[in-house]
Amino acid sequence: MLERQEFLELSTEQARSYREMLSDSETSTLVKFGKLRHICDLDPVTGTSTKLDRIQELLEEISNLGEKAVVFSYWRKPLTALSEILEKKSPGSTQLLTSEMDLVQRDLAIQNFKNRNVTLLASAKIASEGLTLVEANHAIFINRWWNPSSNEQARDRIRRLGQQRTTYMYSFTTIDTIEEK
Repeated sequence: MLERQEFLELSTEQARSYREMLSDSETSTLVKFGKLRHICDLDPVTGTSTKLDRIQELLEEISNLGEKAVVFSYWRKPLTALSEILEKKSPGSTQLLTSEMDLVQRDLAIQNFKNRNVTLLASAKIASEGLTLVEANHAIFINRWWNPSSNEQARDRIRRLGQQRTTYMYSFTTIDTIEEK
Protein backbone atom coordinates (compact mmCIF):
# COMPACT_ATOMS: atom_id res chain seq x y z
CA MET A 1 0.00 0.00 0.00
CA LEU A 2 1.39 3.34 -1.06
CA GLU A 3 -0.01 6.22 0.96
CA ARG A 4 -0.07 9.87 0.00
CA GLN A 5 -1.29 12.72 2.16
CA GLU A 6 -1.80 16.06 0.46
CA PHE A 7 -2.09 19.41 2.21
CA LEU A 8 -4.48 21.84 0.56
CA GLU A 9 -5.46 25.46 1.16
CA LEU A 10 -9.11 26.25 1.78
CA SER A 11 -10.87 28.00 -1.10
CA THR A 12 -11.56 31.70 -0.56
CA GLU A 13 -15.18 30.86 0.22
CA GLN A 14 -14.26 28.04 2.61
CA ALA A 15 -11.77 30.30 4.40
CA ARG A 16 -14.46 32.99 4.84
CA SER A 17 -16.93 30.48 6.30
CA TYR A 18 -14.19 29.01 8.50
CA ARG A 19 -13.29 32.43 9.95
CA GLU A 20 -16.96 33.24 10.54
CA MET A 21 -17.46 29.98 12.42
CA LEU A 22 -14.33 30.55 14.51
CA SER A 23 -15.62 33.96 15.58
CA ASP A 24 -19.14 32.69 16.39
CA SER A 25 -19.33 33.05 20.16
CA GLU A 26 -22.85 31.62 20.40
CA THR A 27 -22.03 28.14 19.13
CA SER A 28 -20.85 25.56 21.66
CA THR A 29 -17.29 24.29 21.32
CA LEU A 30 -18.30 20.77 20.36
CA VAL A 31 -20.77 21.94 17.71
CA LYS A 32 -18.22 24.44 16.42
CA PHE A 33 -15.63 21.66 16.12
CA GLY A 34 -17.96 19.62 13.92
CA LYS A 35 -18.93 22.57 11.74
CA LEU A 36 -15.28 23.53 11.23
CA ARG A 37 -14.50 19.96 10.12
CA HIS A 38 -17.40 20.09 7.64
CA ILE A 39 -16.19 23.41 6.22
CA CYS A 40 -12.79 21.81 5.55
CA ASP A 41 -14.60 19.44 3.16
CA LEU A 42 -17.19 21.72 1.60
CA ASP A 43 -18.22 25.36 1.96
CA PRO A 44 -21.80 25.33 3.29
CA VAL A 45 -22.73 28.54 1.44
CA THR A 46 -21.24 28.09 -2.04
CA GLY A 47 -20.43 24.38 -2.20
CA THR A 48 -16.81 25.10 -3.17
CA SER A 49 -14.15 22.68 -2.03
CA THR A 50 -10.45 22.42 -2.73
CA LYS A 51 -10.63 18.76 -1.68
CA LEU A 52 -13.36 17.92 -4.18
CA ASP A 53 -11.51 19.85 -6.90
CA ARG A 54 -8.34 17.85 -6.22
CA ILE A 55 -10.25 14.56 -6.05
CA GLN A 56 -11.79 15.24 -9.47
CA GLU A 57 -8.27 15.66 -10.92
CA LEU A 58 -7.10 12.51 -9.19
CA LEU A 59 -10.07 10.46 -10.43
CA GLU A 60 -9.34 11.56 -13.99
CA GLU A 61 -5.72 10.40 -13.62
CA ILE A 62 -6.90 7.05 -12.21
CA SER A 63 -9.40 6.61 -15.02
CA ASN A 64 -6.71 7.36 -17.62
CA LEU A 65 -4.70 4.49 -16.13
CA GLY A 66 -7.69 2.17 -16.61
CA GLU A 67 -8.02 1.71 -12.85
CA LYS A 68 -10.84 2.21 -10.35
CA ALA A 69 -11.25 4.09 -7.09
CA VAL A 70 -13.41 4.14 -4.01
CA VAL A 71 -13.92 7.57 -2.45
CA PHE A 72 -14.72 7.47 1.27
CA SER A 73 -16.29 10.10 3.49
CA TYR A 74 -17.66 9.93 7.01
CA TRP A 75 -20.26 12.54 6.06
CA ARG A 76 -22.80 12.24 3.27
CA LYS A 77 -22.81 15.83 2.01
CA PRO A 78 -19.33 15.79 0.40
CA LEU A 79 -20.16 12.48 -1.29
CA THR A 80 -23.40 13.76 -2.79
CA ALA A 81 -21.73 17.02 -3.86
CA LEU A 82 -18.94 15.07 -5.58
CA SER A 83 -21.46 12.75 -7.20
CA GLU A 84 -23.40 15.69 -8.62
CA ILE A 85 -20.22 17.25 -10.04
CA LEU A 86 -18.99 14.00 -11.61
CA GLU A 87 -22.42 13.04 -12.96
CA LYS A 88 -22.73 16.42 -14.73
CA LYS A 89 -19.43 15.74 -16.51
CA SER A 90 -20.10 12.08 -17.22
CA PRO A 91 -23.57 10.65 -16.51
CA GLY A 92 -23.48 7.17 -15.00
CA SER A 93 -19.87 7.51 -13.83
CA THR A 94 -20.50 7.19 -10.09
CA GLN A 95 -22.25 4.92 -7.65
CA LEU A 96 -23.24 6.14 -4.18
CA LEU A 97 -23.25 3.80 -1.18
CA THR A 98 -24.77 5.43 1.91
CA SER A 99 -26.57 4.56 5.11
CA GLU A 100 -29.88 5.77 3.67
CA MET A 101 -29.93 2.74 1.36
CA ASP A 102 -31.57 -0.51 2.43
CA LEU A 103 -29.68 -3.82 2.11
CA VAL A 104 -31.05 -4.56 -1.37
CA GLN A 105 -30.06 -1.10 -2.64
CA ARG A 106 -26.60 -1.47 -1.10
CA ASP A 107 -26.11 -4.85 -2.77
CA LEU A 108 -27.19 -3.39 -6.14
CA ALA A 109 -24.80 -0.46 -5.66
CA ILE A 110 -21.88 -2.84 -4.96
CA GLN A 111 -22.74 -5.01 -7.97
CA ASN A 112 -22.96 -1.90 -10.17
CA PHE A 113 -19.51 -0.84 -8.99
CA LYS A 114 -18.01 -4.29 -9.50
CA ASN A 115 -19.50 -4.85 -12.96
CA ARG A 116 -19.26 -1.40 -14.54
CA ASN A 117 -16.62 1.26 -14.95
CA VAL A 118 -17.88 3.54 -12.16
CA THR A 119 -16.33 5.23 -9.16
CA LEU A 120 -17.80 4.16 -5.83
CA LEU A 121 -18.57 7.08 -3.49
CA ALA A 122 -19.05 5.37 -0.16
CA SER A 123 -19.95 6.27 3.37
CA ALA A 124 -16.90 5.04 5.26
CA LYS A 125 -19.16 3.90 8.11
CA ILE A 126 -21.15 1.61 5.79
CA ALA A 127 -18.33 0.50 3.51
CA SER A 128 -15.76 -0.18 6.21
CA GLU A 129 -17.18 -3.53 7.26
CA GLY A 130 -17.42 -6.79 5.39
CA LEU A 131 -16.98 -5.58 1.82
CA THR A 132 -14.43 -6.77 -0.67
CA LEU A 133 -13.78 -4.12 -3.30
CA VAL A 134 -10.64 -5.43 -5.03
CA GLU A 135 -11.94 -4.13 -8.37
CA ALA A 136 -10.48 -0.83 -7.17
CA ASN A 137 -6.89 -0.27 -6.20
CA HIS A 138 -7.23 3.38 -5.12
CA ALA A 139 -8.82 4.46 -1.80
CA ILE A 140 -9.44 8.19 -1.51
CA PHE A 141 -10.50 9.79 1.78
CA ILE A 142 -12.31 13.12 1.66
CA ASN A 143 -12.12 13.15 5.46
CA ARG A 144 -10.91 10.82 8.18
CA TRP A 145 -12.53 9.59 11.34
CA TRP A 146 -10.97 10.29 14.74
CA ASN A 147 -10.33 6.57 15.25
CA PRO A 148 -7.47 5.42 13.00
CA SER A 149 -8.67 1.79 13.01
CA SER A 150 -11.95 2.89 11.37
CA ASN A 151 -9.96 4.53 8.57
CA GLU A 152 -7.83 1.40 8.19
CA GLN A 153 -10.93 -0.81 7.97
CA ALA A 154 -12.32 1.34 5.17
CA ARG A 155 -8.96 1.41 3.38
CA ASP A 156 -8.62 -2.35 3.65
CA ARG A 157 -11.75 -2.92 1.51
CA ILE A 158 -9.48 -2.67 -1.56
CA ARG A 159 -6.62 -4.68 0.00
CA ARG A 160 -8.36 -8.04 0.38
CA LEU A 161 -7.28 -11.45 -0.82
CA GLY A 162 -7.47 -11.45 -4.57
CA GLN A 163 -6.04 -7.96 -5.04
CA GLN A 164 -3.45 -8.32 -7.79
CA ARG A 165 -2.38 -4.69 -8.16
CA THR A 166 -0.50 -2.18 -6.06
CA THR A 167 -2.93 -0.29 -3.86
CA TYR A 168 -2.89 3.44 -3.21
CA MET A 169 -4.43 5.51 -0.45
CA TYR A 170 -4.90 9.27 -0.63
CA SER A 171 -5.94 11.60 2.15
CA PHE A 172 -6.29 15.36 2.28
CA THR A 173 -5.74 17.85 5.06
CA THR A 174 -6.57 21.53 4.86
CA ILE A 175 -3.76 23.81 5.99
CA ASP A 176 -4.13 26.02 9.08
CA THR A 177 -7.39 24.35 10.14
CA ILE A 178 -8.60 22.11 12.91
CA GLU A 179 -7.86 19.17 10.58
CA GLU A 180 -4.15 19.98 10.52
CA LYS A 181 -3.96 20.70 14.23
